[in-house]
Amino acid sequence: MGLLVLAACTSQSASKSASTADGVHYIRSQDLPTIKLSPTSPTAGGTATDYRGQQVRITDPSRIVSVASGAAEIVAALGLTSNLV
Repeated sequence: MGLLVLAACTSQSASKSASTADGVHYIRSQDLPTIKLSPTSPTAGGTATDYRGQQVRITDPSRIVSVASGAAEIVAALGLTSNLV
């Protein structure tokens, strides 16, 4: 059985307002349009590149561990919330 771990991070600028006094315009997620995605079903046999640059083959995506809320939101948008552990 395989285990897929997703992680995401954010910078300090993500918490700043959309326009600041320094003239920099920050794009926030709430400024972007919502896109409706059709539900998907997990399929085995995919490959991904890990943080070391090595190819990893995912043979059983039935259990997904999200270590960041942003990654969990992506999994939910893909319709795979029942696979989150």
